Amino acid sequence: MINEVIGIDTTHEWCKDGFILLAFICVDKFFKTTITGMCLMIAEKAENYEFALNSYFDVFKKLPMTVYIDQHKGQESALKKCWPNVKRCYCLFHIYRNIQQNLANVLSNAANEFKREFTSCVKAKTELEFEKLWSQFYKKYVDQFSQKEVKNGVATTTGTPASEAISRYLDNLYDKRVHWADCWTHTSFTAGMHSTQRNESANLQIKMHIKHSWRTKFTRIFNIFNIVTTNQDLKVRFFPCSH
Repeated sequence: MINEVIGIDTTHEWCKDGFILLAFICVDKFFKTTITGMCLMIAEKAENYEFALNSYFDVFKKLPMTVYIDQHKGQESALKKCWPNVKRCYCLFHIYRNIQQNLANVLSNAANEFKREFTSCVKAKTELEFEKLWSQFYKKYVDQFSQKEVKNGVATTTGTPASEAISRYLDNLYDKRVHWADCWTHTSFTAGMHSTQRNESANLQIKMHIKHSWRTKFTRIFNIFNIVTTNQDLKVRFFPCSH
C-alpha cells in the first residue's frame, strides 16, 4: 500500500441509459487530486462494487492506505472482501446529512447544538478524550429527552420515544467510531480528508459536461474511455483514467 487516499462515491441521473457512475478520486502524498478510475454500474450491489475494486487493483497493481466511503452497505461489504487491509473511513458530510434526516424532527431547536457537540467528539485528539466527550454528549441528550418524555410525552413521528430514537442512533454511530472519529481515522494517511466532497465536485463537473454535450447516450459516452475490463453478467464497465 502507498501513501494515497481514495474517495469512492456514486452519481445518479447523469445519462439517459440509467447507469450509475462510480468515481475513484485519488489524493496523493503531495495533496494532488486525480480521477484515477470510473465504473459504470446498472445497480449499487456488492458484487458490482467487488468488480470495480478488483478491476482497479488489476490495472494499478497497488492499493491506497485509506478509502473514504458514504457507508453504503454494498461498498462496505466489497471493501471488506476485496481490500481488507485498506483503512475505511466514513464521509462526514454524509454522517451530518444522515443526522439531519434522522434526528432533525426529534431534536428540533436542539439540532444545531447537537451537531456542534458531535463535532467536538469527531475532533477529539485522543481516544481517552473522545470517550470522555462522547459519554457527556450521549448522557446529555438521552437524559434530556427522557426527562421531556416524562413531563410532556415527547415522541417521534413513528411513535418511538425521542430518547430511544436518539439512543439507538448514537449507539450505531459509536459502534462505528473507528471509521469517523479523528483519533482513529488519522492514524493512517488521509491527506486531511474528512469526506468524499472531491467526488461530489467531480460528479458535478461530469454532469455539467454531459448536460451541455450531445453525447448523452451511454453507447456514445462508452467510446470515450479506454475499456480494460468488462463483466457482461453484472453489466459493469471499469475505466482507468490516469495515475
